[in-house]
Amino acid sequence: MPNHILDLLYSGTRRYRAAALIMVSGFVLSAGSGGLLHVRETNNFVELFHHDVDQHADFIYRELMVNFEALQTLSVLLHEPHTLDPDRLREESQRILKRHSDIQALEWIPRVAGEDRTRYESERQAQHPGFVFTERDAQGDMVTARQRDEYYPVYYVEPLAGNEVALGFDLGSSEPRREALEQSRDRGIPLATASITLVQEQESQKGFLALLPIFEGKPDTLEARRENLIGFVLGVYRIGDIIKTTIHEQNGGIYFELLDLTGPEGKDDLLFVHPAGISSPVLERFQYMKELPELLGRKWGLSAKPTRQYIRARQSHLPITIFLSGLAFSIAVAAYFYAISRYTISKNARWRIQSILEGTHVGTWEWNTQSDEVVLNERWAEIIGYQLKELEPISIRTWMNLAHPEDLEKSNRLLHEHFEGKSEFYEIECRMKHKDGHWVWVHDRGKVFSWSADGKPVMMFGTHQDITDRKLAEQERERTIQELSKALSEIKTLRGIVPICASCKKIRDDQGFWKQVESYVAQHTEAEFSHGICPECEKELYAELTQGS
Repeated sequence: MPNHILDLLYSGTRRYRAAALIMVSGFVLSAGSGGLLHVRETNNFVELFHHDVDQHADFIYRELMVNFEALQTLSVLLHEPHTLDPDRLREESQRILKRHSDIQALEWIPRVAGEDRTRYESERQAQHPGFVFTERDAQGDMVTARQRDEYYPVYYVEPLAGNEVALGFDLGSSEPRREALEQSRDRGIPLATASITLVQEQESQKGFLALLPIFEGKPDTLEARRENLIGFVLGVYRIGDIIKTTIHEQNGGIYFELLDLTGPEGKDDLLFVHPAGISSPVLERFQYMKELPELLGRKWGLSAKPTRQYIRARQSHLPITIFLSGLAFSIAVAAYFYAISRYTISKNARWRIQSILEGTHVGTWEWNTQSDEVVLNERWAEIIGYQLKELEPISIRTWMNLAHPEDLEKSNRLLHEHFEGKSEFYEIECRMKHKDGHWVWVHDRGKVFSWSADGKPVMMFGTHQDITDRKLAEQERERTIQELSKALSEIKTLRGIVPICASCKKIRDDQGFWKQVESYVAQHTEAEFSHGICPECEKELYAELTQGS
């Protein structure tokens, strides 16, 4: 192969591309490695975040369980309300409240028939002058309760200080509270109410009530429970106190929301919001919901979102370090490769290119269009049965003398189209005269690689590839197709509507003549006829011959 073709193949453009490929590959590998490590760290962070939220949810659930169990202790004193010792009830309540700071108040809610209201109010007025059953009016003010068939007043409350407004309040006057009381009574189990605004609170802070029904005996039917209900032990809880007890103010940068999930889907009740405790943006995409086990008939969930600071505190700089280190290494390798490639176009590289050309059995040519000088390789001459030295002196006339005259006109047209920029390559399948006298088909392909200052082509390079076997196979295939088409066209066919006489059964041909069926069918098909008589015609025509048979 000529030296300047090799120089062209090993141009600076290829060195740039190779160096760029190294850098791009290094970038992809570095980014991939750093990205995979980042994903792994993110997955680990998500697991850790979920673990932290699960722990807080467990703390809340255990705190609620312990507080609710305290109601069972108090209920023992209230199974005989007629012999109830107020001092003992107060002492036991104070002990429970001392152990459980989350409980806002403990109350005794007796069931009072309408006709017993005056008696209950009089008995309680001995300790609390002015005690009456109360309710809230439409404006939210506390007023004397209206006459009803049944009341559920707050008869005892501990501590009284801060809860004075609750003393005497009839829970039956509030529809949500009354429904919770009746549901607890009918099911015979302790229940928690939906969130409410506590009558003890001046602020609109949410709370809930835990109800424990007290029955006379052990009723096991709905009717018996309704008949034998004595009243309720009630725990008043401020939701904020529970959350603050289980989640510290500095909770590590997690934003919490406590939700009541008991209602219809999509209508969760937001009970309490606990801020992250630090000034850092909350990341919504990592939101996680942990549902608490059902407790006292309600389903709660703890929704959490981490802050950016929470994530940063648990992430390392290893992914970005790996990425930058890998990128720096790739740049160094690319620079080293480019530096040495400029000075190491070795004989081995040239030999490999030459081997590729010989292995593909391709002839090469180069043409100086200004001087008509042509340089060919040995394979170019070998395709048409010559040795290269037999063709000397070599010029563009060498090609023109060996090319088939019918192909020269097309070749010249394609060359001019390429010179004018209408085609990227010059390319043609043409015939060349073999030394033995027959024609050889070649695939001729080339391109102009250098141009003069005035835009005219100067150096053009190309290849010759022997395609004789393929062209002969194509010609043989075309000949076979033509023969088959001719044979098919000669096959006689009989199709379409054939006019036939309804009486004599003659057929009218395309010229309008009426012919016997045998003549018409023989003309239009390959069928031949033999004659005979069917049984029906035999009986009709030769009846005298068939009577005895």
